[in-house]
Amino acid sequence: MKLNSVYSDGALLLCCAVTDVRGTAEPGKTVRAELKQGRRTVRFAEAVCGSDGHFSVPIQGEPASFDEYSLEVTCGDERVTVSNILFGELWLTAGQSNMAMPNWTMENREEFLDTAAKHCIRFYKFTTACDSFENPPFTEAYDTPGKWSGSYDREGAKNASAAACAACLVLAERFESEGCPIPVGFVDTSIGATSIETWLPLSVTDGEMKEYLIKTGHYTYPDKRAGDCRDHYDHNSVFFNSVIAPLGGLKTRGMLWYQGEGNTGADPVFRECYKQAVFCLHREYRARFGEPDGKFPLICSLLYPWIYGDDGMVRMGYVNEGISDAAAENGEISAVPIHDLPAKWSYYYDYNPIHPTNKYGCGERLGEVMLAVSYGGEGMSSAAHIRKCVRKKGALELHFSTCGEKLYHTGDRLNGFFIAAKNGVYVPADAVIISRTAVRVSAEHIPTPSAVCYQMSDLQNDGNLFCGNLPVAPFATERDKPVFAPIKPWLFAGRDSQFTLIEGGPKANAFCYPVRFPLPGTSLCHDPAYRAVRLLSADAKSCGFYVKAQKAMPLDLHRYSAMKFDIYARPEIGVTVKLTLNSGDAIKEKLIKADLSDAGEGTGIICCTVPLHLKAADTVTKAEFLFDIENQSYPTVAIGDIALVPKRGRLL
Repeated sequence: MKLNSVYSDGALLLCCAVTDVRGTAEPGKTVRAELKQGRRTVRFAEAVCGSDGHFSVPIQGEPASFDEYSLEVTCGDERVTVSNILFGELWLTAGQSNMAMPNWTMENREEFLDTAAKHCIRFYKFTTACDSFENPPFTEAYDTPGKWSGSYDREGAKNASAAACAACLVLAERFESEGCPIPVGFVDTSIGATSIETWLPLSVTDGEMKEYLIKTGHYTYPDKRAGDCRDHYDHNSVFFNSVIAPLGGLKTRGMLWYQGEGNTGADPVFRECYKQAVFCLHREYRARFGEPDGKFPLICSLLYPWIYGDDGMVRMGYVNEGISDAAAENGEISAVPIHDLPAKWSYYYDYNPIHPTNKYGCGERLGEVMLAVSYGGEGMSSAAHIRKCVRKKGALELHFSTCGEKLYHTGDRLNGFFIAAKNGVYVPADAVIISRTAVRVSAEHIPTPSAVCYQMSDLQNDGNLFCGNLPVAPFATERDKPVFAPIKPWLFAGRDSQFTLIEGGPKANAFCYPVRFPLPGTSLCHDPAYRAVRLLSADAKSCGFYVKAQKAMPLDLHRYSAMKFDIYARPEIGVTVKLTLNSGDAIKEKLIKADLSDAGEGTGIICCTVPLHLKAADTVTKAEFLFDIENQSYPTVAIGDIALVPKRGRLL
């Protein structure tokens, strides 16, 4: 006789819930399970082992406490004893590498682990490497080896999910502060580089999800279903079968989900596919791990900004929007944005910069939502989401579902919105909160706006609209067509850096890099007094800077008719923009003299208009802003925000 691995020493079981203890024994034999406290039998149950050699014995769980129990299972002369069992609050965690990312990769891990060790946080992890499962991936495994550990075990805790540990620490600290400390923990099934369809049962991927998966290129056709997980790592259902099915009989309060990097794509169909997959995930896991008459929260972290394509098309945003849409329709699903957390990247964990080391912040936010949805805590149960978009003269009004909370923004102005006319050419928008639940969005050079998006672009992390204790969820009002709204941080005088991916050398790296670069003989800095970029000339004759196209941040100037910006200078200044164009096989340069007009006597402000007459084939790789200051009183010039004027009509 053998018990499944999850029913082993040091286990944490969900309090007051019926757990079906599973294992293998001789077919037809009676299996008896006794829950004991010391020598006293507290609960017992019996079941007959099936013809397949599998048994399942239901044991009623005890209230949450630090009282230790043992489980004694007998079958004929065979006996198995599981010791050091606690009852408390247990959650399931799943997803890809950002959920799996362990504590040892975190910057302040020692301090965190010291704090966690003061509480009883237990966790279960599989001990078999995900690329060496012996069971075929298209059949459900009955058991997979794993082990319980906890915050008391420093070495074990270093390898536990940082996000899940941080979420459980939030629970533990709250329970203790309320005078009722209890054990908390999680079963971690997360595996890196997986897609959501690998976490769904085959009945779902071959059923209601089949057409969606075919459309997104994620369906595994029957003739490809052979071999083991090493050959079919990304195929439908393999990790549901390998790590979820073996947890049969276990009950959890709910589930934390951090995944989606493997499901991005530059078309709204990816949003719809992911939304339906989240619905299926919740339904299937609720049936397996939820209590029959209870809620089963599925709390989903949204994706953190990263590059999922070089061209600037929206990709990441569709996954985030799919989660938000699912949460808006199902009250047991929560969407938790994290784009506002610091953009810090691990020097460890194979140094892959898709893994930001903000997992403690992410976990704390997940923990706050866990408190709100399951334990009567304050705060939002899910991020506020857009409810409707109303066209007004020269603007769009966005109305949000806010659960009674009010909208607000951090910083001195509201950021993160892009707006477009019917031709789909997006520009950064002016946005202002006009009520507790509404935002007005407009742009000077778009008199008749048609669509708006917020925090949708792959690298975008400037969205600062909040409701309650959570950022507002990303969205695009254009639901049917792909959205192209790449960020352009160089347009804003107050932005001097942007995190992005720079390739070259032995490893790719992702840090904050300058958004504009001084030309020889020029130094530059942010000038807060003028809200401008200050250029200083070494020879008092000329100065300038340039910007360049980068991954996911193209200089798509062919979509615009002009650039407009103000400079602080005397009228005698000369302003020229030099564009480097890659037109097929030829590299050429185009000089454009700016049209200047005085904003008013005594203001010291010169309005500059740079006409752009570019074709779609003109790929701009570099734009230089050149200033002739020989006739200026001072060897300096300041430039404010840059506005792009979209072309009108349909773009070819």
